[in-house]
Amino acid sequence: MGREDLPARARLTICYDGECGVCLAAVERLRNLDGDERLRFVPAQRVTSEFPDFAARIEPGALSSALHVIEPDGRWVSGGEAVLRIAETLPRLRFVARLGRLPVVNRLVEPMYRLVARHRHRLSRLLRPAG
Repeated sequence: MGREDLPARARLTICYDGECGVCLAAVERLRNLDGDERLRFVPAQRVTSEFPDFAARIEPGALSSALHVIEPDGRWVSGGEAVLRIAETLPRLRFVARLGRLPVVNRLVEPMYRLVARHRHRLSRLLRPAG
């Protein structure tokens, strides 16, 4: 099933900080894993123009402070739950979602996501190639 078989509105939309190196690296990796093009990527900086209904329902500061997944029906999840939702969508990552849904592990998903998100700009600097 290619992009022509799956309209943009039928795919999950991933809203990410387009100015974050960690986010950009994650998006690139997800694109490589998404052979069936089940995901659509939109930088948070463009969400207001592309998804005005969603943008109207979320605080402006929250838009670029976390990863968001917009479902085809307009519902959305953010943070660690968004990561698990993406993992559920991609066959090669479903084991991550299953693991993340286990009761003991699930309690750690959001705190771990917040820890990474809080330090993502520092992590971006570490990920840049020297030169």
